[in-house]
Amino acid sequence: MWNCPVCDRTNDTPLCTGCGFDASRDYGRFPTFGVVPDAVSASGLRRKRSALVICPDCGGDAFSLERNTGLARCRVCGRPHGAVSAAPAKKTITAIACGDAHTVALYSDGTVRAVGKNNCGQCNTGAWKDIVSISAGYENTLGLRADGTVVAVGNNFKGKSMVHTLSGIRAISASNSGHTLFLREDGTVASLGDNDDDQRNLDDWRSIIAVSAGSGFSLGLKRNGTVLAVGRNDDGRCDTQSWQKQFTAVSAGNWHALALTRRGTAVATGYNESQQCDVSDWKDLIGLCGGKYFSAGLRSDGTVCITSNEVAYQIAEGWTDITAIAAGDEHLVGLRADGALVAAGFNKEGPCDVDRLMPEQLR
Repeated sequence: MWNCPVCDRTNDTPLCTGCGFDASRDYGRFPTFGVVPDAVSASGLRRKRSALVICPDCGGDAFSLERNTGLARCRVCGRPHGAVSAAPAKKTITAIACGDAHTVALYSDGTVRAVGKNNCGQCNTGAWKDIVSISAGYENTLGLRADGTVVAVGNNFKGKSMVHTLSGIRAISASNSGHTLFLREDGTVASLGDNDDDQRNLDDWRSIIAVSAGSGFSLGLKRNGTVLAVGRNDDGRCDTQSWQKQFTAVSAGNWHALALTRRGTAVATGYNESQQCDVSDWKDLIGLCGGKYFSAGLRSDGTVCITSNEVAYQIAEGWTDITAIAAGDEHLVGLRADGALVAAGFNKEGPCDVDRLMPEQLR
């Protein structure tokens, strides 16, 4: 039994019967982006829920439900109401993703928008609805619906975007090359697209809780904290066998692999020409991501650490109040606590024009 931190109802299952809060997605208890996609804190959900109703008499936004009458009594003016009017919910960004040269935003109403390179239609997400998770890769974009099915737009090299037959999916990952990964509810992994480097040889993967697709290789995080890797390995990007069972998230850069430990530190392996694997001194991390020539880590205090010899990415080290980060080939995007977006890197195709993605109230 547990008391819901949002509405105080006592429950015996992870899903609150009073307000719908899912305890398993509480970011405060499970601070790992890779394991709990689009997680929200209990306090954040509490604020969001209280803002959805207003008292028609005084404008108060806190109510108590009287069990004997079924009336909602305003805690500000004390007046009971048979029904509480709904206030217009503000549209907010709940998740971000970056492809090779485009940026994608998921909104609180389940819609998706994108900016940047659109030569293959990878930004044509305007008709999507009921999306709960997004991923972007080389000239394509994936969306996971609430019902476990998947939608895709953009480049369909070797069928990597042929997602119409998929169902029972809980997480998605598009690579900045030619394949895509889909984590099933049962902990196995489906894949589409290129397999020239055996990056789709995943039949023996079991008990997987997170996946990440890189250039010619695939990463999987097992429930016991082990990291699996298959695919091209001429630069050591798949050399994860010696990593101990201590990881909570994984991220595949183009040619290097990253993993987050339970202690908030990071490890990396693979191509390191631009210092993208120099993460040994990172601490207090809650998330990480990798691009082509850089790696980025999100600290628990909302700041960002960067490993790269490119000044364009190092700008992100001045960011504050960041709650999520995403990396493209040559750009990095951050989501701030106030719902605004920031970007660093190279903007030749417009992936850093994130002002166009922000909700109207933040422009």
